[in-house]
Parts: sequence; structure tokens; C-alpha cells
Amino acid sequence: MRGKRLLLGILALIGILLITASVVFWIITRPDPAIRALQARVAALENVERIEIFTSNREWFDIPEGEATAGEPAFVITDPEEIRLIVNSFKQTGPYNYPRWAPYWTQCGFYIRLDFYLAGGNVQTLLAGIDDCKTFTAPDIHAVAQMANDYFYEHYVRKLQP
Repeated sequence: MRGKRLLLGILALIGILLITASVVFWIITRPDPAIRALQARVAALENVERIEIFTSNREWFDIPEGEATAGEPAFVITDPEEIRLIVNSFKQTGPYNYPRWAPYWTQCGFYIRLDFYLAGGNVQTLLAGIDDCKTFTAPDIHAVAQMANDYFYEHYVRKLQP
């Protein structure tokens, strides 16, 4: 009788430890709310019809003076294949590749704003880094992610560096 009680006690203790370990693991590995918000913003990049790219430093874009004025996009991209490649450079970051997401602002400089115009009339905005960070965020979300492939970085960002 005493052996059965001891065995039940040990099994109960093991069960409690397993439940506690599971809860702790879940708390540690679940994404921060800011990361989930940025992941949702990236996941919403479906059926993009047009991308407008803005910058705060116009000479990086090699645009002659007077050809583009402040408040106008430096580039407007409507080619579906080009849009797909750019969107993929942001979307391939996740949503399950957690180490590429961080719940804070980055120290990288964000000088490029991308407005993604979706088929339903919605607009999603991301900010991209101009330096070697290969990172992006959203203006209103305190989280940052790293571009998973180099298409946008190689074909746009690197060409903008002085």
C-alpha cells in the first residue's frame, strides 16, 4: 500500500514538472506581440498591384534635380514579376523563422519607405534599412525583421549607398 502511494506521488510530481516545463517553454518561445504585429503586416502582402518607394535622400536614387519632387515616390513598380521578387524578399522572413524577428527598434538607419498597394485598396507600409543590416520594420510597430533573401537589398538598397 505504501509503495503504491509513493509511486502515485512520484508520478504526480513528474506530471506537475512536465506541465510546468511545457508552460515555461511556451512562454519563452512565443513571439512578442510586436513581432506578431509585424508578421501580420508582412503576411498581408497579398495581391500587391503596385509598390511606391520613397526615400529621404534623393541623390541615392540618382534622380536628376527637378525630375521628382518631395512627397512623390522615387520609384513606382507595377511589373508583376518585379513585385513578386520584392514581396518575397520580405515575406520569406517568416512567419516561423523567429530568430530573424526581434521585438525592438533597430539601430539601422531606415531611409526607404515602401508602400504596397493591395488589390482591395489597402496600403501596407514597411521601412527598409539602407545600410548592411538588411532589416525592415513598420512605422508604428516596435519590432524589426531581417530580409530573408537579398533581392530587394541587392537591386535597390545597395545601389542607393553613396
